[in-house]
Amino acid sequence: MPGPNSEPKRSRAVADKSAPERRRELLREQPSHVGASWARELYAEMLGSRGKVEGGWPGTVPEARMRMLRTLPEQLNSAGLSPLEPAELVAMTSAVYAQARQHWQRAVKPSRFAQPLRREADRLQNQSPCSDGPAAARETSRASIEK
Repeated sequence: MPGPNSEPKRSRAVADKSAPERRRELLREQPSHVGASWARELYAEMLGSRGKVEGGWPGTVPEARMRMLRTLPEQLNSAGLSPLEPAELVAMTSAVYAQARQHWQRAVKPSRFAQPLRREADRLQNQSPCSDGPAAARETSRASIEK
């Protein structure tokens, strides 16, 4: 029959086994989330300032590192997991950069596949203050230029 102290040891062992699994899951999922968010932000920023989005991925590796350092250490800490190792930071930075670039390329390059960034941009453009929508606003602008 187990003694009164055997239960905490077993619970601790289960917690210890789940900690590496939780850490791996967090390290596996975060680059995709951070990269997609970064791509959406840059897409919306460029669309707002230029009215169109084109060209290659504008992000940099140092920006990817900064974005990882802004989110992942806090998440690891709040989950009671050990801090990022230098090799993990390098790997996470590369993964964030690759994910963001991939999301960007899918949004910028015409494709028959669903493009979440383009859909979001289209939705934002269709929220024109003009009551007749963006097409009417463009026609009004053209008419005033031609006068």
